[in-house]
Amino acid sequence: MVGKTEIILENGEIELDVDKDSIFKTKRSGTFNNDKLDEYYTSINKMRREMMDFQKKNKDAMMKAYQSQDTVAMNKLNKKYQELSKRMQDNAIDFVEKNPKAYISVLLITQMVSMQTKPITELKKYYDKLDADLKKTKEGKELAEMIKNNGMPAPMAPQSPEGKAAAQPGKQAAGFSAPNPDGKTVSLKESLGKVTIVDFWASWCGPCRKENPSVLALYNRYHSKGLNIIGVSLDDNKESWKKAIAADKLEWTHVSNLKKWDEPIAKLYRVESIPATFILDAKGNIVAENLRGSDLEAKIKALIEAK
Repeated sequence: MVGKTEIILENGEIELDVDKDSIFKTKRSGTFNNDKLDEYYTSINKMRREMMDFQKKNKDAMMKAYQSQDTVAMNKLNKKYQELSKRMQDNAIDFVEKNPKAYISVLLITQMVSMQTKPITELKKYYDKLDADLKKTKEGKELAEMIKNNGMPAPMAPQSPEGKAAAQPGKQAAGFSAPNPDGKTVSLKESLGKVTIVDFWASWCGPCRKENPSVLALYNRYHSKGLNIIGVSLDDNKESWKKAIAADKLEWTHVSNLKKWDEPIAKLYRVESIPATFILDAKGNIVAENLRGSDLEAKIKALIEAK
């Protein structure tokens, strides 16, 4: 059996009934929060399997549609996926509303806020209805900060203007090395192309995930001509990081120290919010930052075509 299951550590006798054939069928019981955790997972297991089956079945079709920019096919596949996703979101909201004292409710609202599945003002209403003791937990306090910061975790302390200048256009990009998802150390130097995008993102960052299809399309158009991307994740959970890479079909180089806002590379580049991007030329000089959409493509195309 390969996989993992979750339990909530709290006072009491926690019981696990592990299914040797499917980790998703594991039953948790014995304490209030583990009973509630099991109740939630039981309610979504069928939907989760449907989403996994859909992703597996349509992986090649989605990649082909992105590569050929077949918007009809992409829209059709995305519509079906969004329908499955909305069912899970509605189920999570229903659970949160019915279980304001359950610890899993804090985690579910946090996920909704980070993915921006609904307006922050609406998600705040769910937070406001949580039990007071839940709001006092570490996760409850972090959720409050995320809501206060419009969906983003509390940023790092502001950096001095002198320090920030080291990561601005016209400067040589600072070198770095970090583990990839397989644990192998990868450096910026060995990842450079004719043009390189250093992309700071995270699996929990809704705006980052929404931007990924556009970045993927750009990569597919220009990678063979010299465009490389190295993604630097501000995740702190390796499985979540790897799942996001697979789900969004991000085929370029990825690294992370899994330290969230304490990510050394993010501090090196003075990154205070994500998504954040730095565009480098063939010599590793920063030529632009935080470009999006047509502006990003125009810059990449100009650098690729430059002699």
